[in-house]
Amino acid sequence: MELARMNYLSKACIWFVLAGILLFICCDRKPSRGTAYTSWKSQSMHRKTPGIDNGSAYFGGYKEGTAIIVWTNSMSCKLKIKDSWNKTRKCVKYGGHIETISRKTINIECYVEERMKGSVTINGQEYDLSNGSLFLIDLRTAQIKVGQIEQDIYEITPKTRRQLAEDVLEIKAFFESSAVE
Repeated sequence: MELARMNYLSKACIWFVLAGILLFICCDRKPSRGTAYTSWKSQSMHRKTPGIDNGSAYFGGYKEGTAIIVWTNSMSCKLKIKDSWNKTRKCVKYGGHIETISRKTINIECYVEERMKGSVTINGQEYDLSNGSLFLIDLRTAQIKVGQIEQDIYEITPKTRRQLAEDVLEIKAFFESSAVE
């Protein structure tokens, strides 16, 4: 009787270990993701450039870094973008919209497969992340203007955004040209 009980326990343990191994091997490994929002306003008395001296940005994470940045020239917009896991494409999805003070809505949908690999659709226009994962949006013009900057932003965080604006001249040029129009 004692031997039969030990035999049963041994078999149960073996099945439990095998089931655990199969679950571990067969489960999809989802990369970590996350979101961060930031807005800023310069206290400088000099002429201010919306987007540089004040604005807001959405940061979508991927693994240990940043997959996408959506940077606007408005502090008052609402960045309603959520992250999720897309089972069909087996990638991270960022979806939602930006809402301006005047109630304009800019739809955003992003699929991140790997670092700088995937697609983004902003207001119906599709972009390839291999051409850059930094998106600038001018919300202060009658016709919303979107710029894609060829920049790998994987190491950028909300805290290092200011340095990015200083290092990447295209950011300043985009927002300064909008301020002049």
